[in-house]
This record gives sequence, structure tokens and C-alpha cells, in this order.
Amino acid sequence: MTGAEPAAARTTLSALVHRAVLFELGVWRSLFRWTTRRPLGPEGTETFSYADPVTPVIWAFIGLSAIEIPVAHLLLPWPAARAVVLVVGIWGLTWMLGLLASLQTHPHVVGGSGLRIRYGTTVDITIPWNAVASIGVRRRDLPSSRTVQLGRIDFGTVLHVGISSQTNVDVALRDALTVPLPRAPSPSPRFVSTPTTPAPSSPVRGNTSHRTAESAFRSESAARPNAHCAAPPQVQVAPGITTPVS
Repeated sequence: MTGAEPAAARTTLSALVHRAVLFELGVWRSLFRWTTRRPLGPEGTETFSYADPVTPVIWAFIGLSAIEIPVAHLLLPWPAARAVVLVVGIWGLTWMLGLLASLQTHPHVVGGSGLRIRYGTTVDITIPWNAVASIGVRRRDLPSSRTVQLGRIDFGTVLHVGISSQTNVDVALRDALTVPLPRAPSPSPRFVSTPTTPAPSSPVRGNTSHRTAESAFRSESAARPNAHCAAPPQVQVAPGITTPVS
């Protein structure tokens, strides 16, 4: 083993610990914002959720954890063990509520300066309006369940930010855009895809702006106010395209 290898291992471990601490703090901060009903976005912006596909699953785990706590208390005969399980169980239950809160309190944001694509506290990508060529609707099934995925197309890199292995909104970019990622070097994708509910039903072409994008994102909910979006919307960003990706 060379001298550089232990240093690289320490750097990697330090980065992992740093991300874990930030994620943990984000979970508890999100729970506080959720319980105190803080605003989801700045004044004058429109927010769009993407958490619907995974919310029932998280609630199921929360319910099971709530059942496990009293069951373990009744089954364990040792007071010390019951105390430890009680503390761990309450922490785990509260943590899962915070995980759900992180998705609920960090929606996508459409504002005067551009689109803000988020996933919990780990993904936060801002796309200015002058970088957007068009916004359209297209459901895509992703190859894995990872939240952040990179792909290739004929003219560049595709960045998917999905949920439940799906996306459904395409945002075409005029130029490649360098974006920050939580676990990888910052790529310069030609497309970015991400979930949001409800999914828009009509494309926006040409001079995309705050209001036209807002109209597209809201079109399906206005037409079908009681509809539930079965698949999370996707935002896909690509440079050099002047019409929605087909």
C-alpha cells in the first residue's frame, strides 16, 4: 500500500461522515419545519411535490415501527433491554417521520429566477430561465431505483433525479449546465429528470418563463382537481433543443 492510499481512504471516510452528519441534521431540521408548518418556498413562488409515490411506503414503515415498540416492551423480560429497545425504537420512529418530512418540506420550486429541482435535503439544483429552451411531458422508467442517475444520449449526458424509478417532466436546456451532486463530481448534463406531482399535461415551448412554466405544471391539476398522479413527474434538461424531447 502506497502512502497516498491511506490518505485517500481517510479523505473518503471523512467525506462520508460529513455527508452523513449533514443528512442527519437535515432530517431533524425538516421535521421541525414540517411540524411548525413553515412555508415550503419563498413568497411569490409555486411549489410542486414529488413525494406521493413513496409516502404510503414510508407511512407503512412508521406504522410497523410504532407497533414494534410496545411488542418488544412486552416480550423482553430484562428492564435494561426494554429501556434500550424503547430508546432506539422511539428514535427510529421519529427519524422516519423526519425522512418523510424532508421530502414534504423540500418540493420543486418554480420562481421568477428559474426552476429549483430538489429531492429531500440531498439534491438541490437550480436551473435559470435563460438556460431553459422548453418544458414538456414524458413519462420515463429509469433503469434502477437510485435517486440520482446519469445516462447518455446522442448529444450529451442525461441526469435523472427520479422517485420510484420514474420521471415525467422534460425540461430542455439551451446549453449544458453544470450541477452539484451529493456523491459524485459535478457533471454537465444535457438533460435532467426529476419527479413532481401532479404531472403537467401540456408542453411549453419557446420563451419559457416563470408564469408559462407554472401554467404547464399546474395544467393537469386544474383540469383534474381530484386526480392522483400514478407516476412521479420528471424534469429532464437538455441543451441545444428547442422543443420538448420526444
